Amino acid sequence: MIPFILYASFWTGALVQGENRGDLSLSQMGNFDVIKTNVSQYTLGAVTLSVVAAAVVGVVVYVWLKRRE
Repeated sequence: MIPFILYASFWTGALVQGENRGDLSLSQMGNFDVIKTNVSQYTLGAVTLSVVAAAVVGVVVYVWLKRRE
């Protein structure tokens, strides 16, 4: 599961930045040298993914709790 999260973070960072700093395939996710060269893109993508995931889970839990009343 972790390689998929790293991969999604990398591409989300590229989307948010508006540029891609390197090509990355899922098979390269085990090579941390590739990730080190793109750490800012990965970090921005990871933060963006976590904020989006928290918002989605928050809304789902809120709606679920409101329906339980």
